[in-house]
Amino acid sequence: MKNSEIKKRLSRTPYRGIISEVAREQNVTAQAIWNALYITENARITEIVSQKIISRRRKYNRSKKILQSC
Repeated sequence: MKNSEIKKRLSRTPYRGIISEVAREQNVTAQAIWNALYITENARITEIVSQKIISRRRKYNRSKKILQSC
């Protein structure tokens, strides 16, 4: 996946919320997280964001499965 495609995805919900959440946890602005991801390519921030994305997907899939079985 190209970097521009990743940027488009992360600017949409729920990823935009993840960036905001990481910003609150790190006591910085969402723009600082965005810059850490794309300008400085900070590995630590990239790892935090990717772990949150994976976690959200798992929670979503688990919830979806529960709702389908009701």
